[in-house]
Amino acid sequence: MHMLPHLFSSSHIRLQPALSPLSFSMEHETGGFDTANMSMPEAVFSPDAQVEYNGAGERRKVALLTGVTGQDGSYLCEFLLEKGYIVHGIIRRSSTFNTHRIEHLYKDRHAAGVRFFLHYGDLTDSTNLTQLISQIRPDEIYNLGAMSHVKVSFQMSEYTADVDGIGALRLLNAVRACGLEKTTRLYQASTSELYGKVQEVPQSETTPFYPRSPYGVAKQYAYWILVNYREAYDMFLVNGILFNHESPRRGPTFVTRKITRAVARIQKGLQKTLYLV
Repeated sequence: MHMLPHLFSSSHIRLQPALSPLSFSMEHETGGFDTANMSMPEAVFSPDAQVEYNGAGERRKVALLTGVTGQDGSYLCEFLLEKGYIVHGIIRRSSTFNTHRIEHLYKDRHAAGVRFFLHYGDLTDSTNLTQLISQIRPDEIYNLGAMSHVKVSFQMSEYTADVDGIGALRLLNAVRACGLEKTTRLYQASTSELYGKVQEVPQSETTPFYPRSPYGVAKQYAYWILVNYREAYDMFLVNGILFNHESPRRGPTFVTRKITRAVARIQKGLQKTLYLV
């Protein structure tokens, strides 16, 4: 995880399969904040309000995260806060809370020394993204948000393309619309699903892509639109090709978590059979 905020020295980063605390998942177990003791996020932050200095008199960097409530986003949020960043996260409006992975990081915005803020937003909403980027004026954007379930992407192919593919384009255009293309750096979470029907083993940055799902195809569009905008507009844009990675925060709908949770439940006598369909 420690490599992510420093990955901007390269145009492509590839993580090999490892027990790395990362994920693309936006599917979560239920959970959330104690609503009796918190204020819900408000996207009302002027650019001037974001200028803050640390004890050494240096301006704090500002990061904007999509997918902040997911496995990857929550770990990255922790890391950036430890590095002294001001962190803004985008969460989707829902009638139920899905913020349990970041509950320990959240403080009421009225409290002193708050450096973590939440905003309602969505990768399908260009106006919302442009407004947030204009107000926050981030130094770095980490696009971790996605509809990342491969099987579900066949059932929701249009939505997957809209969020995972065009969503990345919306972020890029919002950065340009706000005049930040020379100052804001953007990291795009790509995936080993780009390789799909693998053309060589092991894969590298030069291995041809052959995605085999709507999710992989949408991520391939996002990958290449970043390359195109980097070359066309001289923007600082990075694709990270992330392979499978696990942690205790991995979503329970993924096969690895299904298996490990079932093993624990079977050992405790709470379950007899695991069905993988």
